[in-house]
Amino acid sequence: MRKHVALVVTAAVGAAHLLSALAQAPIGNAGPIESLTFRPAYFDKDQNPLGSASLLPRTVLFQVPLIAGDISGTITSPPAVSLTAQIGEIAKLELGQIRKTVDQFATTLTRRASDTGLVIDPRETRIARLATAVYDKETGKSIGGTVFRGGKLDENILVVYFDRPCELTGKRKVRDSEVIYNVKVGNAGFHLLKNVKETSTVHRITVASTPQQIFLSIVPASELRK
Repeated sequence: MRKHVALVVTAAVGAAHLLSALAQAPIGNAGPIESLTFRPAYFDKDQNPLGSASLLPRTVLFQVPLIAGDISGTITSPPAVSLTAQIGEIAKLELGQIRKTVDQFATTLTRRASDTGLVIDPRETRIARLATAVYDKETGKSIGGTVFRGGKLDENILVVYFDRPCELTGKRKVRDSEVIYNVKVGNAGFHLLKNVKETSTVHRITVASTPQQIFLSIVPASELRK
């Protein structure tokens, strides 16, 4: 009984620390990045820190598959990298070490991307979005949905590779919402983009400055079913 109470208290304290960190995440400069430091943490389906996470895996396998030629859609490659991470502790993704692999898989815009409203200039630009997946290190089972987050509840962070300076623009429908793209990058490499929910039906994707703290939000499958 005492052990259960201790686990609940620890989870509650951890959730409070996450809320504090989210509220105090200042912004750095935008531009290509060579690495990404982040903290894996559990969140509920509304992207609030999950207080009842004591029974969830603490050691996870983090993988980065790729979505080539688009910002969203189907994964097109095996993981470019896998690393073991601890929930609540800092992890680091060395992007410079996987740049060659990502460049090999990057492609020009897919037909789906073009047909659904995306335009890139120059047209020869090759891109690849770094997707995220998290598994229980012990069982190998998927834990749930994942996304990088900065300091705001309504702002997701995307990591995208561009092989040259370019502009990515357009509008596309996603179910009942509209996503507006207004991305301009001045250098080849990995860039952070932010997906901001402006209204209940409108999202906007633009280049992001680098938050001082980035969380890998993990929403357990049990939360997604609620």
